[in-house]
This record gives sequence, structure tokens and C-alpha cells, in this order.
Amino acid sequence: MGDQLTAEELRKRRLARLATPPVEAASAVSAESPTVAESGTLPDPSAPATGPPDSTIHTAPSTSNVHASKKDIDDLSTVVSAATARKSSTDATGMELDEPTNHGVGHAGSHHAASKKGGPAGLSVESCKRQKSLQSAELTHVAGVHGFDATTAPPPKRSTPDGDADAMEVDEPTFDTAKTAITAASGIQSRSRTFVPCSSIVCAAQTSSVTPMASSVASVGKAAAMAENEAVLNRIFLADMVEATQHHLAAIAKQVSGTADLVQMVIAEYLARYGGLKNGQISNAIPLRSVSSTSSMAASTSPSSLAVDALTEPSSPIVYLAACYQRSFTEEKEFPRRSSESPIKELLAESRTLCLAYSRLILSGAIRLGRPSESRDDQEAAASDSSDLHALHEEFFHLMLKERFPPNFVVDLILGCSEQALSRIFNPVIKMLHIGMAGASYARPEHREYLKLLRELCSVKSALSNVRPFCELFVRNEAFLPRDVLASPYAGLELLHRTLLGPFLSLSLFAQDDTEVVSAFFGQKHPSSADGSILLRRNSQAEVGVLQDMMQLSRQLSCEIVYAILVNPSSRAEMLAWLVAVVKANEKRSQLRLDDMAVATDGFMINLVFVMQQLSLKVRVDKVDPYYLFHPASQLGEHQYNISKDACVRMTEQELTEFRAELEADRSWQQKETKFITECMFLSVYVHHLSIVPCVQRYVRRSRYIRELQRAVHELESTESLWKIVPQLAAQNGASLTKWRSQLNKLNISKQSADVVLFDRVLVLRCLDFYDNLAQLLLHILGTPVSQTSNISSEIPPISKLFSALPAWFIEDMADFILFVIQYKPRVIGEQNTTALVHLLVLLVCAPYFVSNPYLTAKLIEVMFLVSPAIQKFTEKLYLQIRTNPIAEQHLAVSLMKFYTDIETTGASSEFYDKFTIRYHISIIFKSLWENQNHRGQLIEESINGNQFVRFINMLMNDTTFLLDESLQSLKRIHELQEAMKDQEAWNAQPREAQQSRAAQLATDERQCRSYLTLARESVDMLHNLSQHIKEPFTRPELADRLAAMLNFNLQQLCGPKCKNLKVKNGDKYGWDPRRLLNQLVDIYLHLDCEKFEQAIANDERSYRPELFDDAVSRISKAMLKSEAQIRQFEGLAARVQQVLRERHELDLSDAPDEFRDPLMDTIMEDPVLLPSGHVIDRATIVRHLLNSATDPFNRQPLQEDMLTPATELKAEIDAWKARKYQTAKSSGSVLYNEADSPASAQTPDNDGSTPGPSSRL
Repeated sequence: MGDQLTAEELRKRRLARLATPPVEAASAVSAESPTVAESGTLPDPSAPATGPPDSTIHTAPSTSNVHASKKDIDDLSTVVSAATARKSSTDATGMELDEPTNHGVGHAGSHHAASKKGGPAGLSVESCKRQKSLQSAELTHVAGVHGFDATTAPPPKRSTPDGDADAMEVDEPTFDTAKTAITAASGIQSRSRTFVPCSSIVCAAQTSSVTPMASSVASVGKAAAMAENEAVLNRIFLADMVEATQHHLAAIAKQVSGTADLVQMVIAEYLARYGGLKNGQISNAIPLRSVSSTSSMAASTSPSSLAVDALTEPSSPIVYLAACYQRSFTEEKEFPRRSSESPIKELLAESRTLCLAYSRLILSGAIRLGRPSESRDDQEAAASDSSDLHALHEEFFHLMLKERFPPNFVVDLILGCSEQALSRIFNPVIKMLHIGMAGASYARPEHREYLKLLRELCSVKSALSNVRPFCELFVRNEAFLPRDVLASPYAGLELLHRTLLGPFLSLSLFAQDDTEVVSAFFGQKHPSSADGSILLRRNSQAEVGVLQDMMQLSRQLSCEIVYAILVNPSSRAEMLAWLVAVVKANEKRSQLRLDDMAVATDGFMINLVFVMQQLSLKVRVDKVDPYYLFHPASQLGEHQYNISKDACVRMTEQELTEFRAELEADRSWQQKETKFITECMFLSVYVHHLSIVPCVQRYVRRSRYIRELQRAVHELESTESLWKIVPQLAAQNGASLTKWRSQLNKLNISKQSADVVLFDRVLVLRCLDFYDNLAQLLLHILGTPVSQTSNISSEIPPISKLFSALPAWFIEDMADFILFVIQYKPRVIGEQNTTALVHLLVLLVCAPYFVSNPYLTAKLIEVMFLVSPAIQKFTEKLYLQIRTNPIAEQHLAVSLMKFYTDIETTGASSEFYDKFTIRYHISIIFKSLWENQNHRGQLIEESINGNQFVRFINMLMNDTTFLLDESLQSLKRIHELQEAMKDQEAWNAQPREAQQSRAAQLATDERQCRSYLTLARESVDMLHNLSQHIKEPFTRPELADRLAAMLNFNLQQLCGPKCKNLKVKNGDKYGWDPRRLLNQLVDIYLHLDCEKFEQAIANDERSYRPELFDDAVSRISKAMLKSEAQIRQFEGLAARVQQVLRERHELDLSDAPDEFRDPLMDTIMEDPVLLPSGHVIDRATIVRHLLNSATDPFNRQPLQEDMLTPATELKAEIDAWKARKYQTAKSSGSVLYNEADSPASAQTPDNDGSTPGPSSRL
């Protein structure tokens, strides 16, 4: 290579020169080439330079010092010091300036520092004054045209910590990385960006006063200071250029009047050459100093072009300006002490101001880029201008997206813009953000870049006024909420795509929302499938955690975006309007049947609910206006709150109308202003109603359908050997099996994706926290605010009109979500404080009259059922909260007992089957409460003092009778089919269709038997527990006969001659335990062993036989179910019943008059009563009827027990007739006389008003 230096050697030399102190570098004279002072002439720019050997070697560091001769430095020293001095000076007109005068964006004031001989450009001092004035006026005009403020205040002084350069860590990128970045159209070191709002940025540069150039050589100290200024400028603005030779810098020093001129000329020349600045735009858009034809500046080569000629590789104008902006901060970091003092401090601030000003001019189109051909017409030129500006905006957008701009560059750029300029620069950015985010997916990582960029732009605010300019621009954009969106029948879905915020909340991991996430996270292609079908891929817990963390990050960014818009006062109203529009457009999501194309996706709504949870996290319910839904200014009440669509908690339509009228009469309340926290709270309630609840309900339905499909596939696979040999069935069933397996695979993929979203721990805990907050609001409305368990009162408050008028789904949504969590995520619910939620739950169950819909109360009872220890072991904390609640200890057991009877009729078509499920839940709760002494005492007390207990026992007996009967019938059918299948020869002789039909019937019977036995077991358990401690209600005439008949019938089924028909294979599979059932039935007999119950057993003519008790004794003795004492007691009961029957047989009452007989049962009446309809009937018969139906059995008119009138005269006649019969039997000795059966004893009624005595069933 001869005498040329290698790139590495050149790099080392430059680094060594950069390490030279500025004073030494300024006083040093290069020995490698003659100076301008020595030669006396400017060298030819085209001549070979004696500095760097090869300008194509890309080793220019970002802080390059350019050496000059001493004379050049002296001449430039006066110019630079005058241009950057911040001291008060006097301009050409004699005005004293305490602060620099601003003359527009991007221009520092082109003042000609004329020498005594007229200045370097050959202009007189007067010419310089006129030129300065013209330029100032022109710049002010241009700034106004392009939307920039020409009178912006100068920037505040930037505080920089002192310290030596050696002590500071220099974070300067190497030239290799810088060159790579420039080639990639970035040119800026990539680093994490934090937009910290700063003060308003000055958009005008400092105006320097006209100072005569010194005619003599400056002192060495002054030359050193000038060298420092010159080195700073070169490090900032010439870092992308190869080091200029000394004669280049000398030419600049001689022909430039000030620092600001030098900076502007370098930038302008850069734009003209490498930014594509169009002809004529320099003088029009940037009012530089006019150059006379006689001036040396009119030469073909300008001073700035001499420097720009040395560029190794041109970069984007925005990249270049941002790099200069960053290097000004690098200068402060490397030389903190020197940079904090004048004039370097002002010079750095001036440099940043000019970089930002030119960036705004370029991005707003004030400086048009491109080199259009002169042959093109105006239309083509305009199209070219638009295309060039669009390309520039795209570059600007991608640089922001990739975080290539230095910290605070975009922040200062935004805060320094006028409203018009901000719109021109950032509206294209908003559009590109919207387009980019519309195609984003969790399957690709770039979605985070879009969210972060929008978050950071919305976070930019002024430190003085807290105004967020970008937020204002964002909500004023026409696409933020197009007016015609809500009018569309598909408004819910269009909000996702046509509004600006929609795509940013549309990221979803639900399989039905984004097909890309299916193949990326939840599925894999079938290796042998030609149609590209996807198989389910099981994710590990760690993989699920990664996906949930990814969701949390994007949701948090979305929340910060919405929060930034809401906290900005000028954009809050538009943001609230957008949220209300989402609620209105998606109201159909609460329906069971909906069109997915008309509403927003599940992913969008779940993201939105996360945002609303964050916003309402710290809302205090005592600050919320509970009447907001009825307020005239409510944005939700007029649309959503409609009694025809949303039923009230308790009010009817007429009551609601009257309540509204009362509120409208209060003028002061109507004029009350609604607060943001109130709107935020109720918006959150509605968003939860339309998001999390429908998603939960869809998940439950999908899970149920998966189970049914799995059962169908299993049944078809288990019978494959039967239908495979039949060609027609083989083809049909084979196609069905393939179809069902494919559906099952898709459903499992959807379920797994929903598992990731809905079982997210953070989401579940936040929903529980929100619903607990909502429960506090409802309790506050009821007048019983709850904060801690110790503050809970045991008194049930009076019902509030406002509470009665609220939508019933306020309560139902809470119940649905708690049920979902308990069933699928039970461990989580115990970790959250749900004091208010539990108290509201207990209050509404203990006071069911608060709610008009019985199914809503049943759902609250189901919550208690699921948290009971018998069902769920992970919810012990929640169960203890319910059991120890003061209201529960006083009222829960009695309220459950009352609801057990009230649910008999609900008005629904499925009420018959619904009641069994609800009563099963109550039975389980009773079993848990029975173990607690307080709750057991409440039940016993109610059985003694309240008539409600009798109705409860009646319903319990009805259910037990029905369920045991259905269970035993199912067992018989199962036994029959199993026996038929044992005979393989006879079974195979049947047609295939018959075999399949009977096999299907067997599966149906097994499911029914399992359900019935489950319900029957709990009913029998309850009867067993109650009869052990409470006897009197069971022995009442209206109950005793029916209870004894039920016990006798089931004892016959278990111990009678046909008991073998109940023997089935794998009885445990159905919950069938005959020994346990027999043991409980015998216990109930023993619990109720008394004379009245003996009479009731004897009254049963359908099932009772003396041999029945003998068989029962034999079986319990053989199975050792009872002790000897209990067996002897049971035998004694059987003997006493037999004695009653013998006495009745000897006593002939068959000739009783018809008026003595009960019209319904045809038995001799013991206590006749007169009905309002005029009919006479036995009290026991009519009371038993009223327990089931409160109507007159003869005309179906309403009838209550207190409407019965005792027929005392008829009763006296019956008693007298029976006394004569007994007397006759006694005298003949045919029966053993019993004082309890005598007419005298019959005259004394029992405690319940009935008169016991023997009766004959004819």
C-alpha cells in the first residue's frame, strides 16, 4: 500500500488525536501540510488532500476534531464567540438584548459579523442590517405558514453534573456500528427509550449581534476557547463526515459570519445534496443569508459544501439530525464540566434546537424533499411530493417503532410542535400504527413494538401544564370513533377494525379469534393429513405461564394507553364516549344466542375488562353515585337500563315507573354533576357483564359439549364390533366417528386456548377483587357497608327501593363468576379477600324476598353448595366465612328450609326437574350445617315453634318417595338388560338394531339411576338426621301415614321376595348401596317408635305385611347392621303394630254412615272441618293436601289452613258413634279395651289440634 495508512492505523491515529486536550489541539499546527496563512491562498478542493490518505475509509468517529491554522482559529474565534455569547448585547438598531431574540423555527439569525473593511462576504454593515431584518421577517412568515410558533420561549438551562471527562463512562458507538446503522437508514445507536416529558422546546435559534471581526491575531487563550467551540461543532454536526482538511475549515472560518450560520449551512447543504431538497427550497423554506453576486459565497463551492463533500455515505435527513441531537448530549456526558459553562452550554442547546426545528420542517412538509424532473407537470410533481413525504413518514415511523431515536428526541419534537404541525407530522404515524396493529398477532412479536410506541407517544406531556398533545391529536382523528360505526348492524365487530383503539385491544389467544395462535401455540399439523388439519398440542405449565405473561404485558401497555388518554382533560370525554360506544355496540353479547359477526371478539372484551379493572382499582364506593343509572346525564342508563330487556332485582315495571317519577321530582339531584369515578365504576360493571361472564358461560357450554361428544365417541367405539360387520352401518358410523373425532379435536384446541386466557391467575384475582368492590357498593345501597368481618351485623336490613330497581344481572354476574372459579380454579378464591362478597351472598340467601327471581336465589345457594366441605376441600376458608357469618347463624338454616318448599313451583317449564337439583344443593348444605351446634339449634327451634317445618318435611318426604321409586325402577331395568346379555346365544340371535337399541337404553338407565340415587341418598340422609332429633312433626296425622307408607314400600323393595331384581353388576358405579339404605330405613323406624307411628304403620294397607318386618330383622341380623338392643326394639315395634291390626279386625266400623266418611279418602273422619266451598273433610286429609297445593280440592280456589272451620257437631256425633262401637266390643270381649282408644280420650285434642284415634280404611 506504499505510504498510505491502513484503516486500523488511521483509526488509532484519530483516536489518539481525539484524546488530545482541546487546548493542545487548538494550538497545534499540523506538520503534514502547509497552512492557509503560510500559502496565502485556498487550495483547490479537488486537489489531493494531505490529511487522511483515503476518504473512502469509513473510520470517521462521532467526535472528530478538525485542525486549523492559528490564524484561521483567531479569525473564527471572534465569529463563534459572538454567535454563541449569551450575554446582553446590542443589535444594529441599538436595542439592548437581555435574552436572544427568536426569529422562527430552525434559524438562528443570519447576522454578518462585518470587519472594518466590510465583512467576509464583502457586504457593508448597513447591508448586513437590512439583510438581517429581511431574513427575520421572512422566517416569521414561513413559520406561520407551516404551523410553527416563531415566538417560542428559549429552552431552560440543562443541568449537567460536573466531573472530568476521564471519570465519565463514554458510551459512544464505534464507527463500524454507526456505518451499519446509517446503511440501514437508522444512523443512531439503538438503546431503550424512555419518553420523559420536558419543558417546552425552543423552536428558534439564538440571534447573534453584529460584531466586527478582529483585525489582529487573537491571544493564545482565546484561540484555545475558539478551538473548543469548533471541536464541539465538528463532533456534533460533522461526525458522519470524513475529517476535513485544514484548508476546508479555513475557508469556512473566513466566509461564515457565526456559529448559527455554520450549523444552518451545513444542515441545508446536507439536505440539498442527500435529503433531496428541491431547487429553490433553501431560500424559501430556510431563510439563509442572501449572497451577493460579488460575494465569495457566490462561488460554485460553498463553505458548507466543502464539509459535506467529505461525507463517506449519506444517511437520511431525519437520521442525521437525530444523530446530531444525540451527539450534543454525548458531548455533555463526556465533558460535563466544560459543557455546563458558557459558551459551550448555549452552543449545545442551540444545536439541539436547530436539529429539532429542521426535523419538524422536514416531517411537516415545509421542506419538500426529492429531485423531480423539470419535464414533469405540476400534477406529477405534486404526486412526487406526496410520495416523498409519505416515504419520509414511513421512515420516521419505523425508526420510532424500532426505538432508534435518541432519548427525548421524539418527546422534544412533539412538545415543540404547534397544533397544525403536530397534525401534519403524527397523523400519518397514527394511520401507520393502526394499519400495523390491525394485522398483529400474539404469534408474531412485533405487536409489542406497536403498543410500546403508542404508549410512549400518549405519555408525552408538558411539565408545566400536564397537557398531552398526542392524546389530543389521537382522539381528534376522524378514525378514533367514526360516526357511522354505531349505526351498523355489525357495530360490535366494526369497532375492532375501524376505530383507532380497536386493534390495540384485539390481541387474543382464543382459537376462534386468531387462527395464527392455533398453529403457533396450541396445535401441530397432522403428519399424514392432506388437508392440513391441526392436532391438539398439550402445553406444559411453563409454556402456559409464558403465554400468560405475554398477555399481561400487552394488556398492561393497553391499559397505560387508555389511562394516558383519560387523565388528559381535553381527551377524557372522547375516551369515555368510545368506551360507552363499545358497551352499546356489544349489548347482544349477554344473550345466549348471538351472531359472532355482530359483536366484538372474546379476546377484545377480555382485554378491555383488564383495562377497566385497572381504572376502577382504587375507586371508593362511598364516593360513587349509586343513582347514576337513573341520572339524566348517564351515558348508560337511557340505552342499557330497560325493564323490557333487563329485569330488576325485585321491582315490577309499574313500580320502576313510579320510582323514576320520584327521582325526576328531585331537581337538585338532576342538576348534580356526575363524577368520573362514578362513570368509571358503572362502565366497569357493564364491561364485565359483556366480557368475562359471556366468556365463562361459553367455556362451560363448550366443556359440556366436549363431554357429550366424548361419550358419543366412546359409545360408538365400544360397539364397533357390532356395526362394523354390517356394510351400511359401517359406512355411516365410520363417517360419524371421523366427524366427531375431528370436532372433538377442534373443541379441545379451543378449550386449551381458553384455559390459558380464563385461568390466568392475575385475571381471576382481579375479577374477584372487582366483584367484591361491587358487593360493597350494593351493601352500601342497602345501608349495611362492610369492610371487616367484625363490623357485620346480624340484623337483616330493610329492602331499598334503589336496590330493588337495579338490574338483576348485577348479582347474577357475581354468582356466575364465583361458580366458575370454584369449579375450575378453587385454590385461587381462598387467596382473595371476599368479605363483602360473602356477606352479600349470605344476606340475599337469608332474605330471599330481596330478589324476585327464584332461580337467582338458587344460583346463590349453589355457591354455598360448592364451597361446602363435602363437595370442595379447597374452599374451606370461604365456607367458614359463610358458616360463621352473624346473619347466617341466625337465619340461614330456616331460610334454606323455607326455600326448599317455595321452589316447588317456579313457573318455568322445567320446574319439576329443577327443584330436585336445587333441593339436592340444600340437602348438602344442611348436612354441613347440621354438624354445627348453632345451626342445628335453629332447625330444632323452628320445628317446635313454626308451621313451616311441617311443609318442609312434607316436601322432603315427597322427594324421597319419588326418587327412591325412580331409582329402584332403573335398577330393575338395568338388572333385566344385564341378565339378557349374559345369555350370549339369545343375545346374538337378536337383530343388530335391537341389540344397539337395548345397549343405548342400558346407558340411559345407568345415567338416570346414578342421578336419582345421588339425589335420593341425600334426601334419606336428611330424613335420618332430622328424625333422630325431631319427632313430633313426623307423627302428625297429615304426615305420619304418608311417611309410614313410604318406609314400608321401600322396606318391601329391599327385603321382599322381589329384592333380587335390584341386584346389578358394579352397583358402586351408580352409587347403589342397599345395606346402607336398609340401615337408614330401620333407623327412621326406631327414631319414630311411638304409639302414633304404630297406628300410621298399621294404616298402610298397600305395603305392610307382618312377614315384611320378619324378613328385615333377618337381613339386618345377618349383615350385622344393628346391635341386639336395636334389633329387639325393632321386633317390639313390629309386634305392637300387629296388635293394632288385630284389634281393628275385631272392631267392626264398616257400617259407618256416609256423612262420617271422608269424601276423598273414604275413611271415618277424626276431625271434620268445613271448607269455604261447603264441603266437609277430615282435617288431616285437607292439611296434607294444602301442604302440596294451597287450593280447594273441590273447586281449585285458593285455600289456606286458617280458612278451615271445625265441624264440632259432626265430630261429636262421630265420637258418640265410635264410643258405642267400643262399648259393644268391650262387653262382648272381642277386643282388648285400650284407654287411649276410648271416646273419652278422643275428646282431648293433641297439641296440633287434631284428635287421634283408630280409623278404618274401607
